[in-house]
Amino acid sequence: MAKTLNVGIIGYGFMGRTHSNAYRKVANFFDVPYKPVLKTICGLEEKEAKAFADRWGFETYATDWHEVIDDKSIDVVRCAGYWLKDAPKRGIEHICWDGCMFPNA
Repeated sequence: MAKTLNVGIIGYGFMGRTHSNAYRKVANFFDVPYKPVLKTICGLEEKEAKAFADRWGFETYATDWHEVIDDKSIDVVRCAGYWLKDAPKRGIEHICWDGCMFPNA
């Protein structure tokens, strides 16, 4: 059984949808050592973030990106529209900007 990989995605626009779908479907295309779990979606508007979480199957939502990168249960953060300048200071080792699916762990 694959280990779970808790995913946080920041941004729920086009790229947020694209990457949410990719995490949901990756095992259909590749043999991967992890089972991605859509943990938290983050966006500016609470109503839209909640609707996105419900539609795509995220466990929860946030409107402040700091909540996502500070959540120690999240293994990887996918940035789909924001800049996380202080993430390394908060202990985030793996931030995916483009083309990254899994951390280098």
